[in-house]
Amino acid sequence: MKQFKRAFCLVVPLLVFGGCAHEATLGDTRRELDHQDTVIRELTRRNEDLMAQQGVLQTNMETLQAENLALKDRAAADRKIDAVAMQLKKLEADIGRIDAGVTLIPHRDGVAIEVAEIVLFRVGKAELRPEGKRVLTELAARIAATGKSIRVEGHTDSQPVRITKSKFPFGNLQLSGRRALVVADFLLGAGGLPAERVSFAGYGKHRPVAANDTPANMSRNRRVEIVLLNDSGGGR
Repeated sequence: MKQFKRAFCLVVPLLVFGGCAHEATLGDTRRELDHQDTVIRELTRRNEDLMAQQGVLQTNMETLQAENLALKDRAAADRKIDAVAMQLKKLEADIGRIDAGVTLIPHRDGVAIEVAEIVLFRVGKAELRPEGKRVLTELAARIAATGKSIRVEGHTDSQPVRITKSKFPFGNLQLSGRRALVVADFLLGAGGLPAERVSFAGYGKHRPVAANDTPANMSRNRRVEIVLLNDSGGGR
């Protein structure tokens, strides 16, 4: 009996000590887990901050790239304007002033010789006037000397075609196309231009240079443009 009591007295402290040690281990584990959780939250926050900074940097980079492209486009546009200005100056020297109704203007595909309707045609007609033939004959030789291909473009105002409705049932578009063809054909014969260097197009009322709100503005829109094309000249 005394031996059992001694054994019991020895076991109880061991159990108490073991329980305390277990509690201490659990406490250490909880503290470690709490620490790790704090570290994970901090790392997550830092990662979110870095991602936000990366987004800002990406936006800044795209903005700089866009600005760089805009500067390049502007530089290219400036060079194109300078090139057109040089062409105009040269053509003014080569072609000179032929008639009050003939004007040299910039064109996206090169330089255009703009000839007013009154110089070439009567209202609603597509047959060349004698004055128009004279002007085109002078132009043809000088255009041929440039060595450039040309596109003849016909334009009208927005008023419906009335006088020649039976001849041009499709109205202004058909009239402008017919006039462009007549001018192109005359230049081929008068200037000896190779057929492969000459084309034509009719745009009717769809490409005005002024609002069709006054007789003077409508007169400006009724015109033929002889476009001296750049080497890469395409559609307008």
